[in-house]
Amino acid sequence: MDTSVVTVVLGVVFGVVGYLLSRKDAQQEAFIKDLYEKHEQDVAKLSALELLVAKDHYEKREIDNLFSMMRQTLNEGFERIEKALDERAGTH
Repeated sequence: MDTSVVTVVLGVVFGVVGYLLSRKDAQQEAFIKDLYEKHEQDVAKLSALELLVAKDHYEKREIDNLFSMMRQTLNEGFERIEKALDERAGTH
């Protein structure tokens, strides 16, 4: 075979391979860019959600105070019921 023919064939093969690789790189670049944009959107949504949760979030101290007040109210209510039952039982 003539060297020029081998050179042309190799040039065509490498040209086609180079073209296919550059096309694949462009597809991957577009995919990565799209993925990055979606990631940035997710980051923004997550940040907004974090702020929303933080805005409506009770601190442990506040929850402890609420439960303490509920416990006190229930205890007072049961004491009144017990006292009323004792008074009623004593009158019969």
